[in-house]
Amino acid sequence: MSISRAEAQLVATSFARQYPGAYQLSYKFRDTVQELYEGRASEVYPKAKGGYINVPVHDGMRTYPGRVDIVLSNTHDAVDLLATLKHEVLGHYGLNTLHPENKRALLDGIIGGRSDPLMAVYWSDIDRRYRECGLDVRAEEVFALHCETLAPRSELTQELANVGRAAFDEVCSRRSRTMTSGDLQAIAYLVAERFENRKLAQFTLPGVNEIPRQDPAAPVGTVLAPTIRPSVTGAAAAAGLLHNIAPTGTPLRRHSRP
Repeated sequence: MSISRAEAQLVATSFARQYPGAYQLSYKFRDTVQELYEGRASEVYPKAKGGYINVPVHDGMRTYPGRVDIVLSNTHDAVDLLATLKHEVLGHYGLNTLHPENKRALLDGIIGGRSDPLMAVYWSDIDRRYRECGLDVRAEEVFALHCETLAPRSELTQELANVGRAAFDEVCSRRSRTMTSGDLQAIAYLVAERFENRKLAQFTLPGVNEIPRQDPAAPVGTVLAPTIRPSVTGAAAAAGLLHNIAPTGTPLRRHSRP
């Protein structure tokens, strides 16, 4: 039994009302992976429930910074779809609403905390399912997988957000200690809180201002200066983004929830 398109659209609309920042994205509902990606369907896990494409998408009169894809035949019910939306929107898109240096610091924190007993469970699952992907991609997947477990929006309080800010400062910015699963949960709530803003902007753009991973061997407590790729603006930035719109440049496999 799978969810119908009508029910899926209702669930997505309800989700966006809880997290208005989700309105920044385009959404595409199709019955199968083949219908979604056509000639490139072979690049996607056939049982994928959904995916996030991190390139500008033109839909009608509007251009969106990205798109969330939903595979209806692989989605069991509303609960299953809600997990996909949390994974793709709060997780993957949420990371890109951070400034590049903050996203970089968060990924480094997740990588540095992989020995924490509970985080190790997430890492074990991701290492198995994404073994062909680089460490940064797997760290993103750990964060997105954790976002699936977040409590309903009504339970996200300012107190939780403040705990998230403190955790981010300690384990990501200052690196005074390694990340725990509790830190990851608090930071995930902090990212989710940002979705209260319907005009939530994307600050990390594909191929334009992503920051390479910092040296994982640096000792805890070392504040590393980020190595930022050369700033790209104006026509050069537009050219870089347009390159990513091309069918051969769209990352279908990278963010697909099995």
